[in-house]
Amino acid sequence: MTVIWQSEFSCDICQKVIVGQLVSNTDDELSQYERNRGVEHLKHNHQTEARVSCWKCKGQIETHDIEGLIWTSDSWQDLCKQCLLEG
Repeated sequence: MTVIWQSEFSCDICQKVIVGQLVSNTDDELSQYERNRGVEHLKHNHQTEARVSCWKCKGQIETHDIEGLIWTSDSWQDLCKQCLLEG
């Protein structure tokens, strides 16, 4: 996986500083629009009461545990903290 974007942002709800990452498993060149969409998607899913599954391990990701997204040829998918660290 290739890191496309990495930055810290603070969550006003859980009071944590999050190191968010967008990664890709393709060689596709992403437009700035798609990168911006990914950043907004990551911040939104981290802060809202959304229960989602990890794209890689299919495990449940609780609100405030989402710290990464992966680009999979045509869309952003959520990654759990463990799969993001494992690469």
